[in-house]
Amino acid sequence: MFLYAAHDLFNEQQHPTGYQLLKCIRAFRDLDMFASFEIHTEDTLLAGQTALKVFHDLMMVITLS
Repeated sequence: MFLYAAHDLFNEQQHPTGYQLLKCIRAFRDLDMFASFEIHTEDTLLAGQTALKVFHDLMMVITLS
């Protein structure tokens, strides 16, 4: 719930760091969802790998900032 409520508070122009953090939290939630699956198909494995790459790329932006 916090993620949806905070979306209105942090916009990219006024709060770039907070906005980037929200993007990271969302990417982590997506990654966590795929990691919690007990049974995987080729499609879910591919989607999980994509989610991992998105999360990694977003974290690198924060790390390099």
